[in-house]
Amino acid sequence: MRFSLPAAFLEGLTIRTASLPLLAPVLVASLAACSEPGACLLNIEPAVEVEVKDRVTQDYLAVTPRGVVREGSFEDSLRVSGTTLELPPRVVTLIAADERSGRYVVRVEAEGYLPWDSAGVQAGEGDCHVETARFTAALEPAP
Repeated sequence: MRFSLPAAFLEGLTIRTASLPLLAPVLVASLAACSEPGACLLNIEPAVEVEVKDRVTQDYLAVTPRGVVREGSFEDSLRVSGTTLELPPRVVTLIAADERSGRYVVRVEAEGYLPWDSAGVQAGEGDCHVETARFTAALEPAP
């Protein structure tokens, strides 16, 4: 589980090096509270996170991948979540189905590549958030 502080909390906050020993117990207590019942963070977690790579080169694609996740009548488009720092940036991860547990069929497509499909992708129900299913889609270049 990720720990993050709200931006409003950080605004105008100045921490001097000398005050770090005094601040440490407060941070530890805050982190410990995350595991307490009813102390869930307000972040939103995706049910599905897909890293997308070229099957042959193992590099991230030079084109933007797209895709969809489905469970029964539910459908959600995969959206870009992470990119490389190089210019132009390349898509690293796609995410979908925020805070929704279930068993999904996932399809990823990209220009110049064969479609990639996976069935039975399971996102579990966690104490505070969905347990994200994380995996790699290795797309095969089109002949």
